Amino acid sequence: MAREKNSAFSFLATLAMLIGIGEWMSPGWVGEFVSAATAYRHYAGGSAQSIVEMLAGQVGSLFITSAILLGLTITTLRSRREPAESPSFSQTSR
Repeated sequence: MAREKNSAFSFLATLAMLIGIGEWMSPGWVGEFVSAATAYRHYAGGSAQSIVEMLAGQVGSLFITSAILLGLTITTLRSRREPAESPSFSQTSR
């Protein structure tokens, strides 16, 4: 468990460092990025939808995406203690 915590901490620390350096080099870019992403959804209209959202609608895509994420989480949690050489571990990591 400590290894996973260290990996998560390292990832978050690296991400924070990269964002901080980017903010130092180009002040205000984070806010501009968030504003641009929000504006894009507004002016792009229907073309800003994902494929799943186009096929299943907004509510349906939320359900499908949630089901996929839940399935991936369950599969990953079941095989997390398997040895790296085992078939069930390698199927999860693909």
